[in-house]
Amino acid sequence: MFEFQESEARDLGDSTLWLGRVRMRGSTSGVQLDQEFAIHSVVSDSKISLIHTYLSWQEGLEAVGLEG
Repeated sequence: MFEFQESEARDLGDSTLWLGRVRMRGSTSGVQLDQEFAIHSVVSDSKISLIHTYLSWQEGLEAVGLEG
């Protein structure tokens, strides 16, 4: 099992912050992971020029100058 779930996307003008969760289970071990994440994408000249990923919404929000 491997699943991305979007919770919220924020338009920040020349960038976007996507908040979501990833859920997965190891096929052999059966170990489950349920982790929130944030992805900050910067657009320049109509192309994604930079992507930062964070393992918590709070980290992502703080990185772009927003409060959680």
